This record gives sequence, structure tokens and C-alpha cells, in this order.
Amino acid sequence: MPRARKTRIARRGPVGLSNEERIALLDRQVMAETREFAAVLRSRTDFEAVLVRGSRVDRRAHFIGLVLATVLGILVGSVFADGGTLALAGALALPIGYGLLWLFLAVTGGEQLERLTIDQQGLISSSRTGRDPGWRADVLKVGVPVVVIAVAGWITLGLIHDIVFPPQPTCMFAVSADNEFCRYIPGMGHGTSLTVGQAKALERGIRALQLLYSGGFLLGACWFLRRMLTGRWVADVRPVRDQGATD
Repeated sequence: MPRARKTRIARRGPVGLSNEERIALLDRQVMAETREFAAVLRSRTDFEAVLVRGSRVDRRAHFIGLVLATVLGILVGSVFADGGTLALAGALALPIGYGLLWLFLAVTGGEQLERLTIDQQGLISSSRTGRDPGWRADVLKVGVPVVVIAVAGWITLGLIHDIVFPPQPTCMFAVSADNEFCRYIPGMGHGTSLTVGQAKALERGIRALQLLYSGGFLLGACWFLRRMLTGRWVADVRPVRDQGATD
């Protein structure tokens, strides 16, 4: 939807400003927009300017890229797999991945046009049409932590379950009647044989360490997402709600 804004730059009594003053004021506004807000001047008259932000998605180039990814996927699948499911997965992985990238760029990309006009009193009006170029960044700022939360949360729940209810360890040797020789760990000159209980305890410790890392990713992603949605910066990353601060 178009958005309009008005900025009063200068005013000189009932007679207003001269044409030269109006042109100079609009020049300064255009310069500020192109320098600070990454806009490009598309057209300009004495009292009107059209700026553009963002860029169109080149569908032809992405279609060629999708074809190349498909051919490359077929080649990779045929070289590294002897037919069957693995070959099909290798053939589909690259084109599907590139297709998802193309879909993301198409949904979040596009141009935004801004029309600036100045009246006789020095009032500069702005109307915008098209997609906000900050929309793609907003999607990434929300989508990436959501994916991290989903993956890390799933891993964390699985690790907690395996720690509380540890599964039977996979032994390297046949387990004897007294549960000996489940695993063998080489040492300095001597090796150490582990029973089933000891192997289970070792796996529990490894899972606890993995839980520490996955929990860190989970909490970090939740913290980052919360700050993005509540309008607070994270280092140099602008929050989602703050994108309109430049309007």
C-alpha cells in the first residue's frame, strides 16, 4: 500500500519560496535520501523527484541457475551413488535448494518507489509504493532464529530424553554374562575395557555436553528473536520494529 509523509523544510510567509529556493531544498532532500537511505534517483524535474530502493528479481537468470543446478545435481547423483534412492536424493537436493532460494528472493524482493514533491511553501511530501526493501532483512531476522530454535529445541528434547532414559549402548564387542567388554578405549600403553554400565555412563556424559551446546544455541536464538521483536538492537543489527525509524 502507498504510504505518504510530509516534511516541512522551510517556510517564508504567505508568499512562499522562490523557484530557485524550492529546487535547492528538493536537491538537498534528494541528496540526503540517496546518501543515508540507499536510494537511487530515477527521474527528476524542478519540483518533483522519483527515488527507487531495492531491486527486481531477475527471473531469467534464476531460471538458468535452476537448470544448471538440476544438471549438476543429476551429475553428482550419478557419480557418487550407484542408482536408487541416493542417486535420486543427490539429483534433487541442489535444484530443490536453489528453488527455495529463488522463492525466498521472489517473495522478499522487489523495488520501492518514492515520489518527492515540494510546494510553494517549502513543504516536501513523500509517497511510497512497492515493497519495503527492509522486508527481506526482517524475514531473515525472524526466520533464521526461528529455524535455530526449532532445530536446537528438537535436539535438546531428544538429548534430555536420552539422558533421563538412556538407551542401551552400542557395544564394540559381544557382551559377556557379566556385562564386560562392551567397549575398548586405547590408552597410554594400556587399554581400558568398559562394561555396559560404564559405557552407558560415558554416553550420558557426552550427551550432557551436547545438551550444553544445544541449550546455548536455543537460549541465544530465543534472546535474539525477543530483542528483534521488541525493538532492541543486537550490536549493529537493527530490530524489526525499528525499520520504520527512517520514515
